[in-house]
Amino acid sequence: MNDKDQLLLSSLLHDVGKLGYRAGEEGSHEEIGRKFIAQYPEILSKVDSLISMHHRHNIHELFKSEGYSQLKKLIIADWLASSERIGVEKTEEIRKIGL
Repeated sequence: MNDKDQLLLSSLLHDVGKLGYRAGEEGSHEEIGRKFIAQYPEILSKVDSLISMHHRHNIHELFKSEGYSQLKKLIIADWLASSERIGVEKTEEIRKIGL
């Protein structure tokens, strides 16, 4: 799988766990999504790290570091998709990393 396809698939699946979370499953939506995707090992191996890390708590440190270009793109897309509900705290975090 090339980088573009990996990013596309991760973008489509990164929040799939929200369905289980909102239905009352225990765990974060990242954990629930990972369990769901684990049923499809051929997919999991290609998108697991992006999906499980897209809400890291030290995002501004990640953006200062080299590499992680696919993860950075997924995080930015997630922020843009949820921008209508971003709070002040997230807006400040985005400013810290220069976006």
